[in-house]
Amino acid sequence: MALLKRILRPEHVFLVIFVPLSIMACLLYPVGAGFDEEAHVSRIDQLARGGIVAPEVDRADIDYRYYLDSSSEDPLYGGVVDRSLAEVTFKGDKVFLLNPGRAYVFPTWQTPDVAVEASYGDEDVLIPFSNTAINTPVTYLPQLVVFSIARLFVDGAYTLIVLMRLSQTLVLALALFFAIRLIPIGKWPLAVVGMLPVTIMVNAGVTGDMMCFVCCVGFLVALLRLLLEKPADARRSWVVLVATIVCLGLVKMSYLPLMMLAILIPIVRPEYRARRYYGIIGGAWIASVLLFGAWYLVAVSGVNTGAMFKDVVHPNEQMAFVLQHPLSFAKMLFDAFLQTNFFQLHNEYGYLGAHGVPLYDSLWVGILLLVVSLAIKDDREVTVKMPMKRALLIACGIIAMLLAVFVLVSLALYLQYTEVGLDVIEGVQTRYFLPTLPFLLVALLVPYRQSIDPYIKRPTSLVVPATCFLTALEVFYALVIVYNFVRVIF
Repeated sequence: MALLKRILRPEHVFLVIFVPLSIMACLLYPVGAGFDEEAHVSRIDQLARGGIVAPEVDRADIDYRYYLDSSSEDPLYGGVVDRSLAEVTFKGDKVFLLNPGRAYVFPTWQTPDVAVEASYGDEDVLIPFSNTAINTPVTYLPQLVVFSIARLFVDGAYTLIVLMRLSQTLVLALALFFAIRLIPIGKWPLAVVGMLPVTIMVNAGVTGDMMCFVCCVGFLVALLRLLLEKPADARRSWVVLVATIVCLGLVKMSYLPLMMLAILIPIVRPEYRARRYYGIIGGAWIASVLLFGAWYLVAVSGVNTGAMFKDVVHPNEQMAFVLQHPLSFAKMLFDAFLQTNFFQLHNEYGYLGAHGVPLYDSLWVGILLLVVSLAIKDDREVTVKMPMKRALLIACGIIAMLLAVFVLVSLALYLQYTEVGLDVIEGVQTRYFLPTLPFLLVALLVPYRQSIDPYIKRPTSLVVPATCFLTALEVFYALVIVYNFVRVIF
């Protein structure tokens, strides 16, 4: 029984399921079909060449073989990138999105209307990628390192892109493995989030979302360890907390409100109410805001990312409307909140859902997994020893900051993606809120554990069968992912 418990540790189950599924997705997901993968790959190539700040590009010099002009009069930002990368991702993206229901051969990059002959280093082209031109190097750290080294030895565009995909998958797998092991409560919920189809598919294409997810999860783990564990174990947690706070503004500025949760530490834990700890928290906040502010002034201010996609997206006009009609905008936010499928637990995995192929609806599996995971307490998890008022304070603080993140994400999309005059907010996607799901689960878990931990000792005879059931359900979920993915692609 003890051996079975060690084998079925949540981090072990996560690794065994997540890694094979993610490698499958990285290899089979058509190149260019990931969320904005064409723009992310172009930005990484630019950064590898030393182009930290993307310049404005002259429309007369753009290679329109690899860009569909939006006819917007606003400036476009981008730069010189390798033609092979631009051709592979542009062609793959358009073929995948504009041909729903079509089948690929194996491997997907040998499909006749997708395959290209270009090699990396043959020729450069100038294209805009305003939507990723504002991203910092931190956003692409693993992919940038691997790409910068691999391009010295490899000239195949497909190979370079797949290597970047695999690098971010490996980093995410390792980050979540150690996060699950170290988080003081909620090990199984975090493992389940890591194995969701949307987590796997969002990170199957070259993306900037992976570092955001890693930073958010790292911050959450450090925050909970400081809130729930003994001060003697706190030094490493403080280091991780500060590092993730500083990085949050550099990987996804809309997630900056999460750093405010650090103030819960001295509120909940009296031993941290010293000037030293207030200084650490305040210093991390200041550093994050200053770095974000500096990058904003240098690389973000004045960039209209929506100019790449639509003709009538004007951030200044949209901001004027928000300031002049706050109640109307509040109604838009409320409508967007009601209409947004925040965590996409059903069968649409990224762009796969756009192909119209009937898929097995796994919504019930995802919901059941999350519910069961919240009910199982790993034997390494701490007991929540605090008054219910403090547990509720933690929960309310988390929910308030998640709402702030939603407002900032929606505001950004209203300013940069929604056409002027519309009374809705366009472009709100599941992947923007995936990093917030672990926070939401913790907000539910802390008061729940506080109420039952002091009084109920779960018998081992119930924990092991529950863990086996959860593992079996997750294996079934994995098979559903494979079935749906293969059904769409092939």
